Amino acid sequence: QCGNQAAVSAIEVSGGEERTIWLRASHRGYSRFGIEHQRTVHLSETALLLIDDLSGAGEHTLDLRFLLGPEWHVSSETSTGQAVSCVIDGSRHLTLRCEAESSLTLKVLPAEISREYGSYLPASCIRIQTVASLPASVQTRVRWD
Repeated sequence: QCGNQAAVSAIEVSGGEERTIWLRASHRGYSRFGIEHQRTVHLSETALLLIDDLSGAGEHTLDLRFLLGPEWHVSSETSTGQAVSCVIDGSRHLTLRCEAESSLTLKVLPAEISREYGSYLPASCIRIQTVASLPASVQTRVRWD
């Protein structure tokens, strides 16, 4: 153990209609700031929807990060606003779109990943940030062909 551990809820699982599934869990890893984070994941044959709900009070910086290996290439389409998006190309063509009530900023940053000890590969990090008054919700949808 190292430091304060997040208290994680049980994972709720449900099969949906038309071959979809959703999962939901929450954690209190930010309880020192008075924040609880709940994520709902909806998976279908052609899309993944992440819904991040944050409860609490006050204004906070929210930071979402998605790491992609070297075989994926990202190009930003809309980098600021209440909806931001990018295209991800690799073995499939993907689109990522993120929406919130507050203004978002999407940046593609260089990163590194390690698939084995002592070895690093170049990667990309999609970083989406906003400053929001809680409670707040951020929805990220990834679609593929």
